[in-house]
Amino acid sequence: SELRQLRQWVCWKLETVDGRLTKVPYTPRGTKASTTNPSTWSEFEVVAAICRDDPKRFHGIGFVFNGEYTGIDLDHHRDPATGELDAFAKEYVSRLNSYTELSQSGTGVHIIARGVIPSDTGRRDAKLGIEMYSKARFFVMTGAHLDGSPSAIEPRQSAISGLFQEFFSERKKATKP
Repeated sequence: SELRQLRQWVCWKLETVDGRLTKVPYTPRGTKASTTNPSTWSEFEVVAAICRDDPKRFHGIGFVFNGEYTGIDLDHHRDPATGELDAFAKEYVSRLNSYTELSQSGTGVHIIARGVIPSDTGRRDAKLGIEMYSKARFFVMTGAHLDGSPSAIEPRQSAISGLFQEFFSERKKATKP
């Protein structure tokens, strides 16, 4: 409910961009939205109504991060048949202990927490199936709350910073002799 009060919502469509299926943000009017231009974002009620009333026009809704919240995407860590999280996801859902919902694919979860990553850009490790963003990105939102996780977004700056350092700390590059 906290995020619903913010004017940081977009619609989205699945489109082929550079030969790859991509979730592209749109305004409710049907023009492309930008994750760096707040004038292209809308209120939750407007976006939700458009997506509900015209489901063939857009594939869903998304929330744009602008520096107050962090989204942590744990991909391919949930069995969609059983709903069971793997040990990796269980650990980080527990450690962050903030609002968590099922991803659109059903094979992962999104954790939303108050705080920001210690970087101007988000980071992604496809091999581990983890992404972290605090600004200039959007998450597809499902509203499918993960049972057992908090229903509120909690302040977790220390946990966010620790997780970011754990997975994305700057590693020293090997130098040639």
